[in-house]
Amino acid sequence: MIKITLFYLFYFIFCFIGSSMESTVPKRFTRESISIQIDLALRVADKLKKNVYVYDNDEFFATGFEMEIVDNIRVKTKKGSYAVLSQAAQAVFANDQHYRQYADKPLCDNRTGLYVQATSKPANTG
Repeated sequence: MIKITLFYLFYFIFCFIGSSMESTVPKRFTRESISIQIDLALRVADKLKKNVYVYDNDEFFATGFEMEIVDNIRVKTKKGSYAVLSQAAQAVFANDQHYRQYADKPLCDNRTGLYVQATSKPANTG
């Protein structure tokens, strides 16, 4: 009887811990993916001294954009704006607030979407 009780106890603990760990893997994966995307956008922003979008609210970058390589990172550019977008994030997240829940760094927002700010702007030589 004790063996059976111990078996069920260990089985319950294993199932609880196993399922608990499995449910955190997708969240951890999502957070890590978003963190990497934001870090790439920050590299581009620092290199270009421009703000860089990481989430596109209104599909501004969906059409009519050009691709550039900046610091070995593929960047969408359109009308003077830049973006390092994740196709998966754009497809999965319903809106910028949903995206922001997984971001580990502060993001700015406007009508177009969420963006990282360049750490310093170019000097005014005018």
